[in-house]
Amino acid sequence: MPGFGLSPHGLDQARRVGRYLGPRPVVAIWSSPLERSLRSAEEIAARSGVPVRVDEGLTEWSISDRWKGHTWGSLPDVFPGELEAYLEHPDQLDFVDESLGDVGDRVAGVARRLDEEHPHGDVVIVSHQDPIQAGRLRLVGSPLSDLHDHKPGNGAIVTLRPGSTWQEETMWQPGDSPRFGEKSDLRVVRAGDGPDTSDSGVKSPLPAAMPLVAAVTWTVALIVDGGPFDPTSVFLVCVGLLGVATTSVAGMVVAGGRWARRLGLVLVAATALLAIVRPIDLLWIIGLVATALAGLSLNTASVTNRVRELPAAAGPPTRSVLVPLILLGTPFLLGIANSNSRPWVILVVGLSAPLAAFAYSRVLPGGLLAVRLLWPALAIIAAYPMGAPGGFVSVSLGVLIATLAWDPTVKTAFHPPREIGSSHPIPPELAPKEILDEAGIDDRGRPSDHP
Repeated sequence: MPGFGLSPHGLDQARRVGRYLGPRPVVAIWSSPLERSLRSAEEIAARSGVPVRVDEGLTEWSISDRWKGHTWGSLPDVFPGELEAYLEHPDQLDFVDESLGDVGDRVAGVARRLDEEHPHGDVVIVSHQDPIQAGRLRLVGSPLSDLHDHKPGNGAIVTLRPGSTWQEETMWQPGDSPRFGEKSDLRVVRAGDGPDTSDSGVKSPLPAAMPLVAAVTWTVALIVDGGPFDPTSVFLVCVGLLGVATTSVAGMVVAGGRWARRLGLVLVAATALLAIVRPIDLLWIIGLVATALAGLSLNTASVTNRVRELPAAAGPPTRSVLVPLILLGTPFLLGIANSNSRPWVILVVGLSAPLAAFAYSRVLPGGLLAVRLLWPALAIIAAYPMGAPGGFVSVSLGVLIATLAWDPTVKTAFHPPREIGSSHPIPPELAPKEILDEAGIDDRGRPSDHP
């Protein structure tokens, strides 16, 4: 309704939503044209730096126009039977121009279109309680009669994973705390509690864990007999194998990412390469069997079927995933290419690569700088004392990482948590007491210890 904005409490909730979404790779913010939604979207945009755009398909349900100007308590007298019907059979109302099904189709259609328009990163949709709930039910395949079940409250964030049938992952409520993480309500959706998303990762962890088994087996084999590799190369190769394998398994079992299975297949190829260059013995045979089992497990139905169900656009931008994954595999590549010269140089370059990947992935201060400038510069400068072929590999990796890291989507995915001053300050007398206590001032803006 025009002119109906946010109350001070609603404004505070919107700011908490902005803080919650601060670390997320938000690439687009779309809002209902109504003032209260736009105001909430502006608070989110203030922290993400993404402009707010309006879509008429996200506007309020027309039932609010019918009832506007009346309190909930007066509705039974002014509109006999309508409130009861809304509460008991919201999908069967005959007194509104737009049915609940039309509302659900409208909002779900907007969500599907925006998923296609923004294939990388998170899209934030700001709308109203009933339209959000109706669109959510349509997307996850639940009946509209469940409108009032697990309905998100004011300021709630429902996280959905796109797909043929969308999956709900979490629902976050602002709670009563001025900051995310204090008394806030984060509900992870499980079987029997709204839409079932318990299968967001690979259902059986055993097939997905086989790449790690293969990596451990070959690590032991190389430690016992490194074959053509010197101790420095063996160390780097083992670090690379274990880092890539652990990431692949975690990605498949926990995150359910498509990239994780592909990374596992890369690891299988790497261990097959080791089988070619290492001398044949009992450990070689065990390692070859582990490699074969890992390759077969990654092509079992429990892994491939689940991965195929995942939308190609799910998750962070492609290049923001490639950068840390290539850095994780760098110790292996440098270990393979080591020419036995200047071992300390190749160790510094090889071991700093996973550290740079960790800093970027965990959104640590300087993480973006590390992958864009620091590590590529180190890899290129250190190439000369390495000699060939290690130096060539080092230069190639440095140029590749720098090229990928300077893509705008890599920066978009890297949002360190930060506090940005708002252009709409709350007068002290309207601020929650918890915020005033933390700031050390009273409701008049004076220091708490003021006489």
